[in-house]
Amino acid sequence: MKKIFMALALASLALAGGKVIITLDWDPSAIREFSGRIIVKKHLYYIMEVNGKKYYLHIAPEFYLKRKGVILDVGSKIWVKGMVVKVNKDYHIFAKEIKVSGKKLTIRTDDGTPFWRLEMRKRRRMKGVRNHRNSFR
Repeated sequence: MKKIFMALALASLALAGGKVIITLDWDPSAIREFSGRIIVKKHLYYIMEVNGKKYYLHIAPEFYLKRKGVILDVGSKIWVKGMVVKVNKDYHIFAKEIKVSGKKLTIRTDDGTPFWRLEMRKRRRMKGVRNHRNSFR
């Protein structure tokens, strides 16, 4: 299984302003579907409310969502298909697909690889990124 790295702002560390980096295995058996609305928008994540229960929602970087024409604000209704992970007492959803305002967007491949990473690699190769010896790779 593919390992994914996520920065989670845990409630217990939020007061100290800390973030914890954890390593997760992408687990297709933990994928569930949710419909709810965005109640909090942060830099790295959103908080989604589903039937009165709160979930930390990890989708994609803002630049990627904008490029795909997806706007997420507080109050937006959203459908999410993603992997659910429990960290301490909080539930986190790592989105595989989302649907907002009738627009559906696939965020990750079946093995959990984010499409924005694949696109960034492709752009670097197309631009001819130089290595430390100032030659193209």
